[in-house]
Amino acid sequence: MVTLPSPPIAVRTTFARDMQHEGWALESDVAVREGEALSAPLECLPFLQQEERSIKGDTLLVRATDLGCPWGQRHAETVLENQRLMPAEARQYALVFPGTVWRHPDGSRYAACLCWGGARWFLGFFWLDRNFYSDVRLLRPRMEFQPLEPVEGGVPGAGTGSNHTRPPSVR
Repeated sequence: MVTLPSPPIAVRTTFARDMQHEGWALESDVAVREGEALSAPLECLPFLQQEERSIKGDTLLVRATDLGCPWGQRHAETVLENQRLMPAEARQYALVFPGTVWRHPDGSRYAACLCWGGARWFLGFFWLDRNFYSDVRLLRPRMEFQPLEPVEGGVPGAGTGSNHTRPPSVR
């Protein structure tokens, strides 16, 4: 089954739940690019590698960036406010958004997460010193296969055939 893209939703530029009002300090936050928007389909992405049962939060922070999942709390809040963006299979996981890291007054560090509560999603925060198991996922735009387009007239100096290709973004 093919999931069609939904109209883009602008990513929040401010926190709906600003933890600074609760005495927490913002340690790091991924920038929201001007005009950044989210649209379905989104995908839940596992982050554990073969033979791993769990990883700690600091490893998750690095791995999320390596996997192209740097979304933070404002992305999570945007998805929460537009739950139609959420893939159905996401309900079986807790979704972590490690692009925003908060420091609690006791010194503990936390990342935003979305959890399914049986009737609705809710925003919470995962302690980064915990172990993250296979019941937690990252969320990102679904990576769709993009076929290559033929290059008109082929590549200069490569013969007369036109079987050479380039990505659609190269014009």
